[in-house]
Amino acid sequence: MILFIMTRGRVGRQHTLKWIPESWLSRTFLVCPEAEIEHHGHQCLIQPPHVTNYSQKFQWLLDYPDEKVVIMDDDLFFSKNLANGKLSTYKERSEELSGLWEQMEALLDETALVGVPPRQMGHLAKLPFVVNSKVICIQGVNTELVKRAFGGKMPKVDFFPIMSDQIFAMTLLKNGIGNKLITTFCQDHGPSQAPGGCDYRTIAMQEEAVRYIGEHFGPFARVVTKKPKTAKWLGDTRLDLTVQWKQMHMDGSMRKHSPVYRVWTPPAPVVS
Repeated sequence: MILFIMTRGRVGRQHTLKWIPESWLSRTFLVCPEAEIEHHGHQCLIQPPHVTNYSQKFQWLLDYPDEKVVIMDDDLFFSKNLANGKLSTYKERSEELSGLWEQMEALLDETALVGVPPRQMGHLAKLPFVVNSKVICIQGVNTELVKRAFGGKMPKVDFFPIMSDQIFAMTLLKNGIGNKLITTFCQDHGPSQAPGGCDYRTIAMQEEAVRYIGEHFGPFARVVTKKPKTAKWLGDTRLDLTVQWKQMHMDGSMRKHSPVYRVWTPPAPVVS
């Protein structure tokens, strides 16, 4: 299993890399533009010139020639679930976190998509994992299982500069392919729209992707207007989604066992 940390414009601010255990560093690569390689001080994978945004990079890594790949953000930190209603956040690199990647590697033997839940409410999650929920920031993918389900190739999910990870997860669920979230550990991330990363996101970009998902993954993905009290990274209000992840998987499973089932892939957006 290989760990890929997607990064752009954050030389010297590689928070995720700080927590990767020594035993996994040789299998960890920063995926960045060519101009940044000499400044990172860690092994890198150069993204090709045609890869210019988050979604294109995510799609490109899905096709990496390795059976198990982990694609994650560069601004993460980690906590351990103490199983007593409390979390313990790591303050420095710890070999204990090897347990996270070992567990993910094992789950990927039979699961197409494996994630790690966010810290918020993570201490209340059932151990050692939960199924068919939202996967963000860390996507462990068994590429062979996915390709086998989609006729030998990865589904195309990079229609928009953002949200390809959500379109990917929902595409699996809509075809009855479940996911697992490891709950023995939790992750958290830096603020959205921080310099680097996806700071190019705009209100229009957000709305276009959200409306597409609402159209093609409804009724289980529904477009809503959110009025956040603190995380106003696109202003006082923004279009977003509420998703019934488990119901989407249940519906996909029923379709999958139908005698007229055909694998479903997201259609390209209609350009007006």
